[in-house]
Amino acid sequence: MVAILAVLAGEARASDFFGPRQAGQFQPEVDVYFPLGQRSRLQLQVQPTFIPADSYSDITLAAFVSWHLSPFVQVLLSPDIGKGHALEVRLGIQYNPVLEPGTIGSSQTVVLLAGLTPRLYLPWSILVTDRNRFEARWIDAAGTTRSFRYRNLLQLEREFEIHPASLTAFANVEFIWDSAKGMWSQFRPQAGLQYAADWFAEGQIIELNYMAITYLQPSRSYAPVLELVFYTYF
Repeated sequence: MVAILAVLAGEARASDFFGPRQAGQFQPEVDVYFPLGQRSRLQLQVQPTFIPADSYSDITLAAFVSWHLSPFVQVLLSPDIGKGHALEVRLGIQYNPVLEPGTIGSSQTVVLLAGLTPRLYLPWSILVTDRNRFEARWIDAAGTTRSFRYRNLLQLEREFEIHPASLTAFANVEFIWDSAKGMWSQFRPQAGLQYAADWFAEGQIIELNYMAITYLQPSRSYAPVLELVFYTYF
């Protein structure tokens, strides 16, 4: 009885902190990487979002160009060459239209972004990543609005060899500052696994992760998100 009361008390404290739970989301994603040079590449991304409880869906179409600087003396199991460099610079554009507005409503968003990502290897081959992302956003939802967002994501990950492939466990948390609200509006804890294989070209990664999008404004709430991602490298 005491154990049951303790669990209920813990859930009540979590609800007080995160706020009410919103409908769950599912986000499949495909990312394709093409080399542009020895240390630069093009990334094309397609990521739909489905919220079945709200009869809602949208899609994100994106393109990024990145440059990788300061290579590590590190043996990589992953086909992602970015993990072998201490610094990554990125520029990109995203287009995000709503496909089925459901009960949420229709909109379309265009995002121009720039990113700077330093990386550091700790003892026991633990990779620390600190992704800094700057976004200029134009949102058309019955009137165009403009905003600026700064996003900081801190991640820890570790590769494990499972011959002839590899498995990577990772966990991160992202904080988002929004100029429209003039404050930190979201944080997003996330954890997952990546399975890397060499089926064709330079290799593939399949990722499964769970994320909680925690909204701080205009009212506190959170939405659970399940993501299934496929990466391929040429």
